[in-house]
Amino acid sequence: MAKKRQSKNGYYDIGRNKTPTWTRFQPGKSGNPNGRPRKTPKEAPMTPTESELDNLLRAELDRELTINEGGKPKKIKARELVPRSQINSAIKGNSNAQRHVMLEMRELERRDAERAKLLEAQQEAERQQQIMVYEYMVRKKDERSAIWEEAATRGCEPDQPWPHPDDILLFPKQQRWRTRGPFDETDMTFFNWCRAERDYLYAIGILEGLVRKPRQYELYRLYMILWVSYDVKLPRRWQIADQQAVPFFNLSSLTEKQLEREVEERREHAEFLIALAGISNERDKETYRMVNSIMKPLLQRQGDRSLAEFEHALEIKGVGMT
Repeated sequence: MAKKRQSKNGYYDIGRNKTPTWTRFQPGKSGNPNGRPRKTPKEAPMTPTESELDNLLRAELDRELTINEGGKPKKIKARELVPRSQINSAIKGNSNAQRHVMLEMRELERRDAERAKLLEAQQEAERQQQIMVYEYMVRKKDERSAIWEEAATRGCEPDQPWPHPDDILLFPKQQRWRTRGPFDETDMTFFNWCRAERDYLYAIGILEGLVRKPRQYELYRLYMILWVSYDVKLPRRWQIADQQAVPFFNLSSLTEKQLEREVEERREHAEFLIALAGISNERDKETYRMVNSIMKPLLQRQGDRSLAEFEHALEIKGVGMT
């Protein structure tokens, strides 16, 4: 007989799936009229971005540590210490360290081989480019020679005289070349200034070393090196290094006041041309390097360590150098 239980609403059957009728959900009526409550999303934990992790790792790898090496303290970065410790462990017989080091050695050899192959390809491409440019300059020199020979038959220079074939210098063994003077008309402003600067330095060298009393032979020698550094950049027919007799005689025969006026005129002319060309008034690195290497003993005897220091001393004394 089914079990029954009494309540204030009367008797009702009890047992599995026999809940009282008055507690059951009524048909057409929701048991949760307000709906299921929304879940509050949990905030994801803050994690460093990839860039932050990189910065942290980089900082740790660059952190300096102090180790004892040969009984003496030595500072070393963590990035250097890690592979060193790994290799030391491998040397002492740690099989895991030995396996890891062997793998790294193979990987290093592979990367070295790839780098060597890439470098070889780059060098070969540069060599081929160098050969192409050299062959072009060989043809260019032949073309310029033909143009000058044709102009010589008419007793004049070519309409476009640059570069002169004698100023195209070829070095077949090295497959290299260089030119003296302008390559075309667009270079004329610069080389006109080089010529004026050379003439100014030549004149002031003679003034300082041969005319003024007391004579300053150190300054004379220094100015000689300076003007030569500009002379070698000029076209062969503008150079005076091998034929100084006439310009030297013309300048050295002047009185001191006449030569001072000549120097001032040449200085102003050089300054005008450098302004016209829009060139920096500072000497190029090649000039400084040449003078410092050749004239170092002379500069040191005057108490100067470099050409730049010498020029600064001249400015203090009121002696101008363009």
